[in-house]
Amino acid sequence: MIKLSTLLTISMALLCGNVAFGQFLDRAVIASAGESSTANNITLVYTIGEPMIALLENSTIDRTLTTGFIQGDQVINRPFAVVLRELSVYPNPTTGNTVKLDLRNMPDGDYTVDIYDAGGRAIFSKSIKYTKDFSLNLDLDISQFKGGNYYIAVRNELVKGSVKLIKL
Repeated sequence: MIKLSTLLTISMALLCGNVAFGQFLDRAVIASAGESSTANNITLVYTIGEPMIALLENSTIDRTLTTGFIQGDQVINRPFAVVLRELSVYPNPTTGNTVKLDLRNMPDGDYTVDIYDAGGRAIFSKSIKYTKDFSLNLDLDISQFKGGNYYIAVRNELVKGSVKLIKL
């Protein structure tokens, strides 16, 4: 009687003995999109979905030949001013149905007040007008909100800021 280990060894030798493993190089890329073109013994391959790599650069004519995904330039014309000290909400934490949002020393203009839950969903939005002549105390009705963490965001085209609200 043949031992089981000997039988397994012979079986594996027969199965693997007839199979050869190898590696080959291919000029193919797996990507979300792309194309290749050949002319005069030169091949140009471009793909979308890979990191950008600069291949050739000519600074005299301001041209760069790259491969991979190329993202357009992102220019920020006017950066936001972040206003943390000018915003406050009270009472905080609260068990009540209303809180006051206090705005001070902000640029004049129209603002949007949004309240987000902890999951990032907007659950309240209101437009307000603010002038520097007075500080604004805005009453916010939170009677429909369950206990948890909320974020009150105040923004316009120049300014943005947020404050955390805890409802118990």
